[in-house]
Amino acid sequence: EEEDEEEEENKVQETQIEGADLIDDGDTIEKDQDDDEEKEEGTPLSDSKGDVESSVTSAPKKKIDTKKKEKGKSSTSREQENAAIIKSPPKRQSRKNQKQEPQTSLASDLKKIKQLESKLNESSASVAKLEEKLSQAKSSSLELQKQQKEIKDLQKKLELYQKERDKTTSAVGSLEEERDVLAKDKRKLEEELKQAHLEAKAAKSAADGMESLQEKHNELKEKFKVANTEATKFKTSFEEERKKRKKLHNIIEDMKGKIRVFCRIRPMSSRELSEGHTVSVTPLDDFTVSIMARHGEKLFDFDNIFQYNCTQDQVYEDTHSLIQSTLDGFNVCVFAYGQTGSGKTFTMIGDENKPMQYPGLAPRAFQDIFVSIEEQAHQFERKVTCYMIELYRDKLYDLLDPTTEKNIEVRMLPGKAVEIRNVIIEQANSSDELMEIFERGSSGRRTKATNMNSSSSRSHLIIAVIVESRNLATDKVVQAKLSLVDLAGSERAERVGGDADTLEEGKSINQSLSALGNVITALGSNASYIPFRANLLTSVMKDSLGGNSKTLMFVNVSPADSNTTETLSSLEYAKRVQAVTNNATKNEQNAEVDALRTTTSTMANIISRLRNGEEVTQDELAALNLA
Repeated sequence: EEEDEEEEENKVQETQIEGADLIDDGDTIEKDQDDDEEKEEGTPLSDSKGDVESSVTSAPKKKIDTKKKEKGKSSTSREQENAAIIKSPPKRQSRKNQKQEPQTSLASDLKKIKQLESKLNESSASVAKLEEKLSQAKSSSLELQKQQKEIKDLQKKLELYQKERDKTTSAVGSLEEERDVLAKDKRKLEEELKQAHLEAKAAKSAADGMESLQEKHNELKEKFKVANTEATKFKTSFEEERKKRKKLHNIIEDMKGKIRVFCRIRPMSSRELSEGHTVSVTPLDDFTVSIMARHGEKLFDFDNIFQYNCTQDQVYEDTHSLIQSTLDGFNVCVFAYGQTGSGKTFTMIGDENKPMQYPGLAPRAFQDIFVSIEEQAHQFERKVTCYMIELYRDKLYDLLDPTTEKNIEVRMLPGKAVEIRNVIIEQANSSDELMEIFERGSSGRRTKATNMNSSSSRSHLIIAVIVESRNLATDKVVQAKLSLVDLAGSERAERVGGDADTLEEGKSINQSLSALGNVITALGSNASYIPFRANLLTSVMKDSLGGNSKTLMFVNVSPADSNTTETLSSLEYAKRVQAVTNNATKNEQNAEVDALRTTTSTMANIISRLRNGEEVTQDELAALNLA
């Protein structure tokens, strides 16, 4: 029995211990679950979460903390009870009491076990609820993160929309300005449209009478064609009549013996254009030229006017008839007058460096002479000779013999003819030979650069071409002289500039031209005394001024307003020359008279040479039967 009692007591103790262990295990499980919930639910969210996430997590956290406190209290009281049961050993009671106590304690233990199981079930239910809430919190947190990401995306989109809005606002402002401009244009176009409607109405009313106007227009058009055709005929007739008039005028002037004057106007130079000079000389027609002088416009009439665009061919076309007169036995003189740089040398000779590129009067005359000689070879036997001299500083120089110092004499022959002695006279058998003589003589002419021209002629050039013709049928001999004179420039000394030698040259040139002007004035006024001997230039040109020559003067002028004074002086000079009348006669003689004249001329030449101390050969004396 004692053993049975001890076994029962041991079973009770084991039951109490197991119950205490169950309680401890339940508390431990609940505690572990609470700790897990604290770890899972109490974990703070990242700092980047917003106010919405903190508000969601704060409420569950408070509930969990309250439960933890309650569980903590219950678990502590249970531990104390279990500890008291374990520590307090069962008291030995009496066997009666011992038999009653185990039954009572077992019932209470079972009751406690049931209570514990119910509490365990409640705790499990609470844990399940907490796990469910934790799961909901986790899902809420993920949803919150997703919403935050969407919020950030929306913020970025908002910023982009704001930028687009700013751009759109700016574009709208530009469009509004453009709209205002278009509105103004619209109003303007509406006004123009109204005006166009009015004009269209007026045009429509005018169009009603267009048919009659068109008919009148067609009639006038036909009349205009007829008038234009007639005008063309009149123009052609006028040109023909003008040419005939000019030809008759020249014939009449030849019959009168008047000196003809042609005026040639050179074009403006590049230097004059670059310096801004204007044109002061204007040709009004083929015979009249106008110049704007200091006191107003002045008009001058000449036998022909060559404008700046006239070619060398056109100039010679109106001159070659005089060249033909030389072959007919008339003395002919053509001389050019004007200031330096006005185109005298270009007119008479051409381009000094390339005379055959733009040939002047002299090269063309040489060619014409020999063409006529060949054409008339069956009627006439002709001999052509030439000499060239220049007048430089009141002294004559032989350009065909420039190295020999000699005294060139000017003799006045009967009939106002002029003879130049002690010069080299060379014969030419063709135009090429004559041109070669001319170029050789021209190379020795004195030129110098001045303020007026880079290559200014500082002397007067006289080219004499003597043509002797014998008529094969009548044996009559005709001798005529073609004189081509290129005068030096006529301008004031202060405009020429240069050194003292240049000023002396200018002084000599002006003196000779002044003497020529005095002779022209005397001839024009029919004075009783003509001062030909006042200067070598007037002595050489005696047979060309008031003598038995046909004379043509070219007055060359510059159109620039900077040369108005010199141009006006040249035109007035030429006007005075135009008043001079020559007595042109044909130089006819028979062979005996020609031989006698030749002998007389040769004897006079020999006598002059002997007086000057020059030697005379026996052959020259034998030729005159004076040996």
